[in-house]
Amino acid sequence: SRFLLIYYLYKYIKGYLIVKITGYSLERFLTLCCRNDINIWNLQSNDYEYKFCIRIVDFYKLKPFLRKTRTHIRILDKKGLPFFFNRYRKRKIFFAGLFLCAGMLVILSQFIWEIDFKGNVSLTDDVLLKFLSTQNVYSGIQKSKINSDDLKKAIRNNFNEVIWTSVEISGTRMIVYIKENENILPVDNNPDIPSSIIADKDGIITSIITRQGTPMVKAGDEIKKGTLLVDGKTPIYNDSKELTKYNYCIADADIYAQTVYEYYDKIPLEYEVKNFTGNNKESLYIRLFDKEIIFKIFNTKYENYDSDYSEKQLIIGKNIYLPFYWGERTDSEYTIETKKYSNEEADKLANEKLNAFCENLIENGVQILDKNVNIDIVDDACISKGFIIVNERIGSRAETEIVNIMENEEEAVE
Repeated sequence: SRFLLIYYLYKYIKGYLIVKITGYSLERFLTLCCRNDINIWNLQSNDYEYKFCIRIVDFYKLKPFLRKTRTHIRILDKKGLPFFFNRYRKRKIFFAGLFLCAGMLVILSQFIWEIDFKGNVSLTDDVLLKFLSTQNVYSGIQKSKINSDDLKKAIRNNFNEVIWTSVEISGTRMIVYIKENENILPVDNNPDIPSSIIADKDGIITSIITRQGTPMVKAGDEIKKGTLLVDGKTPIYNDSKELTKYNYCIADADIYAQTVYEYYDKIPLEYEVKNFTGNNKESLYIRLFDKEIIFKIFNTKYENYDSDYSEKQLIIGKNIYLPFYWGERTDSEYTIETKKYSNEEADKLANEKLNAFCENLIENGVQILDKNVNIDIVDDACISKGFIIVNERIGSRAETEIVNIMENEEEAVE
């Protein structure tokens, strides 16, 4: 089927004619065509006439065959690009615009216009998009400027919960696949680089289970941020208990410590409430890149309103996303009313926010040991201040220093 498609596309580009021949020696005419390599197709017979398709170049070779067989030929239709261009040869602006659009499409296809994330659970799309912007990866970046390996490594190094990631570029769309696992310390993707585990916060070690590497702390040890917890090198001694070499590896361990979270929250007693009036105004708009053009149906302007967008993006095929958007914007009018929390309401709201904070810690695998948070009304605000003692998994990865035993011995001798 692909071969036939290419074949017919070639004929369309070269151009061909649909013709009809009439006469008394039609079979002889067709025989002469075959003997002289005249290419005809879609042959149809009807009483004393034949219809078929023929190339332009072969059409001009038919004159002697028509004379010999005393047949007549008539052009029924002209197909192909040569006739199309000839028909619209005076419409130069149309063709200029056509080629300009094709050129713009080719240029725009060299950029990324849509970034999607798949597999992320705890990490939101907004958080990941903000991180990508710090890596100079954004909607509108040239595809050739994206280094997939560096981007994958940056995501893993920045987010401890990410243990695997992949970047796929399809058309003008970039898809970042992410796999999260909160129970496993992320391992560097390059197995040739040994790494250790260091403390990423202050605390007291409650338990440590080492699967690979040399443990440098034990339960009950007090640690500071940056303390080496598990070394990525293991010393090897000879029979004389002399250090001969180090075996290097990627340290792997489950390390838990008692740590402290400082908690602070301030809730103003006075707050504003939006009372929606029910008046809505709808507008159509189009957006090219970051330039938005709004087609207003009503000219009424609201002093205070919220806007809700229903937007679609121009997509060619499945993966060719273009920076052209259109949609509908709905403005909903509201009035602002100033209210004030009572002391009981403020205290209840502060406790709800504290409980939500603790629930979020628990969802992330953190065990809460003790809470010491005071809630007080100070001036025109409700202030929550204190600390939360927890037991949680700690540790971040750091490259292990390669030690040369021979150099160390020479330095000792000197």
